[in-house]
Amino acid sequence: MSRQTYGFLAVLAAAGALHVQAETVTKTLKADGSGDYATLAEAVTAMNALAEGDVGVIVLEPGTYSHTATLDVTGPVTIRSSTGNPDDVFVWVNRGSLKFPVFKLENSDVLLYGLTVSNGYSTAKKQGGGVYMTAAATVDHCKLVKNTGYTAAANLANGVIRDSEVSRNLGISTGMNAGLYVEGASALVENCRLINNIGDYGNGGLAVNIASGTVKNSVISNNFNTTGAYGRGAGGIATSGACLIENCLIANNTAGYSSGYETHGNGSHAAGVHVGAAGCVIRNCTIADNTGYAHGGIRVYSDGHLRLENSIVWGNVDTGYGKTLTGANTSTVLADENVSGLSQRYATNVCTTIDFGANCMTSDPLFVDPVHGDYRLATNSPCIGVGRVRDGDADKTDVVGNPRLRGGVIDMGCFTSLGTEPSVTVPETETDVYLVSGDDIAAAVRRCGNGSTLHLGDGEYGVTRTLVVDKGVRIISANGPEKTSLYRKGKEWSGNNCRILIGDHADFLLSGVTVSNGYSAAATVGSAMFLRCG
Repeated sequence: MSRQTYGFLAVLAAAGALHVQAETVTKTLKADGSGDYATLAEAVTAMNALAEGDVGVIVLEPGTYSHTATLDVTGPVTIRSSTGNPDDVFVWVNRGSLKFPVFKLENSDVLLYGLTVSNGYSTAKKQGGGVYMTAAATVDHCKLVKNTGYTAAANLANGVIRDSEVSRNLGISTGMNAGLYVEGASALVENCRLINNIGDYGNGGLAVNIASGTVKNSVISNNFNTTGAYGRGAGGIATSGACLIENCLIANNTAGYSSGYETHGNGSHAAGVHVGAAGCVIRNCTIADNTGYAHGGIRVYSDGHLRLENSIVWGNVDTGYGKTLTGANTSTVLADENVSGLSQRYATNVCTTIDFGANCMTSDPLFVDPVHGDYRLATNSPCIGVGRVRDGDADKTDVVGNPRLRGGVIDMGCFTSLGTEPSVTVPETETDVYLVSGDDIAAAVRRCGNGSTLHLGDGEYGVTRTLVVDKGVRIISANGPEKTSLYRKGKEWSGNNCRILIGDHADFLLSGVTVSNGYSAAATVGSAMFLRCG
């Protein structure tokens, strides 16, 4: 090639007219250190240093990858398991007494795929313990488990987490979260399971705290927020800005007692969803069987505004003073255990115990089997086909992936009825209800009426929230206390105010059951069982 040709190419390159093909650099690692790099930290450092425009891919063979400092990913790098299964690759930090995240993602083209991320620690609200995002990165098909801190699992800075599980994380300190902190107009939580997370003295959203963004097609269940002088956090979701919550199941979450705020009428955020600012929309959600010390299902706080559409809010319970409204304009809103503080004009096509007027209903939604966590609609549910159809619904799916529209109509709640679920009958009183070990005893109690008997088979019945019996129900074991126990499950940390049972009716009877592992912060209230009548 002539000197003139080289010179011409140099000019083109300098002017940006010469396209250089980007390269994808793929390296494979093995847990025993015998791969392309000895450690994951070394691989990340090398990929961050790739030439501009090149893309790095780190493939992890099955095994455990441990490191002693945050993995700071600054380049366009994908880190994925070779199998795509998060159960095969475990990434964690061996941090001892130090406190730092597992990953820090600083590039919007970063992707984590098929990994379990664990043992990280967050020291700030906008810093995830498992995954700390400073850019709009993506977490896909991952598990974020057993992380700790102010936002234990992950923060989304306009980022995305989809098809992932967030579970068994511990949130600490006032105002923080065990699960996710979501912020940014394009931030998205999609097709995720946020389950069994625990908040200790927090007042954020235990599973999800949304400053802005979208949570859709996700299950938020069995999360527990504890007590404390200022422990008033939501068990499921807390919002602090404009956001959309759509096609989600929010069930069996708990918001604990708060001594510091009870006398002010604030007591606690709702166990299901706490709306703390204007601009929140909840659409096609099922919010059921959540228990809060002050508010069970949804609480719209003070001047926070919520638009509630096509949703079912049912079976939620408060175990304390409850149904108290705070802030301005309390005369314009309605309140009970399911919904507190929502103006009638902002509820459309809703099924709950408050009559919000036209296109809303107070009938039992007839879930298939809520005792066992099945919140699909029975074939004779009054919520089928009575939702409001909106533009774009034809392209959406329900919480388990079924088309949102069926025959041109839409159902209330997060599930689309496919016409194959059973028809159910919910009598005023179920005379005898039989449970086996592991069944949801709280849901069973709600199906009972005065004079009913709840028969417990041998085994253990765990509760993650206080079991309130405010009617004349008899709970009787088949073979005595040596064979049958009622206990608080999943709360290893001290200071969690979780009474096992409150008997609030003169005809309530508990017989032949061992009750254990409760906790009470009040000298006049039993830790295992508290009887208001008896």
